[in-house]
Amino acid sequence: MRPPNRRRVRPWLLAATAPAASAALLFTGIPAPRNPPRPDVPPLPGGGGKGIPDKPVLTFDPPSPPARTDGGAGGTNRRAHQDSSGRDQNETSIAIHPNDPNNIVGGANDAREGSWAAEVYASHDGGRTFSDGVMPFRAQPNQGDPTLAFCGDGTVLYGYLDYVGSFSPHRLIVSHSNDGGDTWSDDRDGAPDIDFTRSTDGGPNWETPYRVNDDAVGNGRDQFFPWMAVDDKGLLHLMWHDRRHDSTNDAFPICIATSRDGGESFDRNLRGSDSPSKGSLTGFLGDYAALAAGGGKFVPLWSDLRAGTGEEDVYIEVEPAFDYDIVADVLFDADKQTLHFADQEPRLGDVIVYDLVLGDVADVAATDPWTGAQCVAEDLAAPPATVPDLPDPGRALYVRLRAQGPRGHGSFGSASAHPDTRDSLDDAPPCGL
Repeated sequence: MRPPNRRRVRPWLLAATAPAASAALLFTGIPAPRNPPRPDVPPLPGGGGKGIPDKPVLTFDPPSPPARTDGGAGGTNRRAHQDSSGRDQNETSIAIHPNDPNNIVGGANDAREGSWAAEVYASHDGGRTFSDGVMPFRAQPNQGDPTLAFCGDGTVLYGYLDYVGSFSPHRLIVSHSNDGGDTWSDDRDGAPDIDFTRSTDGGPNWETPYRVNDDAVGNGRDQFFPWMAVDDKGLLHLMWHDRRHDSTNDAFPICIATSRDGGESFDRNLRGSDSPSKGSLTGFLGDYAALAAGGGKFVPLWSDLRAGTGEEDVYIEVEPAFDYDIVADVLFDADKQTLHFADQEPRLGDVIVYDLVLGDVADVAATDPWTGAQCVAEDLAAPPATVPDLPDPGRALYVRLRAQGPRGHGSFGSASAHPDTRDSLDDAPPCGL
């Protein structure tokens, strides 16, 4: 039996960026790195190393009689851990899914990386094959003394010590998995989040993860089912399901974000679906959504329940992939001529100029919003900028800026709701490129 959709997450995916960019890993919370079953690939020599392991391993899909897995002893024993470091594993713990006896999760102390770590093993075929990995939640050099237990709904809990030495300060870490031990989250910020890390050396080392979803930390709202795509310009796009706007932590629209600096940072989160989804006839939403990017656009595709009947339909959204971020923090001084805004040039390293348009606020509510927008200034340099030709005070005006530079151009603005009202302004910009 699968757990209800509101707590089942698939928190990671791995993708290679465009040439000259870095490899990147996306996940909710932080998953335990794992080696997927590969019965056709022998174990690599050596082992250990830093960060998240990413190498082929040997698992077992035995014929009858079972394959020998311990160097020739024979019998029906299986070796659960898949590394070839030659270092010790001991002090084991194990648990069986209460509703799916084929799902077995184990743990042990593991010295494959030189110091002690908490290893996890997961099987979905009754113990015939296992994937394994080391739990990444750690603040001290050593982890160990694992204990495991399944909850009645299939959530598996893994507790272990995080410590320096035998008589030094230590803490207890408890992590949980909603997919039978394949991936893990510690809810370090009070709810599952979309965290991002990257490797710039092909995978041996990974940078400190950071949080991509920009809602309040610790608000108890779930973000889940992330997906990642890199377009032909090297822009990195993310999508995920997001419950930040529902006080009951249930309904979820699709959210999106883009990095234009190889994963150093991400732009603000934008909403990608017109309506939120809620509930399912089967209680199972799936394990993931999908995202593709290229040709100046990125396209999320997801299972949607907006009809309110519990029936799942597949929806798609085509979003423009702008070359520069939305211009943020736009503010005039009291003189109504000096304009401040967040300059993108220091972060991206490009020579960037800005176009400025304005119009009456009342026009935004019209059938064709933004059609009254006028180009006030082109090629403004870094802020503060002087804009002397604004209309007389007394009118309710909106102001929009767009960045442009050697890569192309950005957008004139954004909307937190969807459909995005910026679209018509970007499709027919009052200022030239």
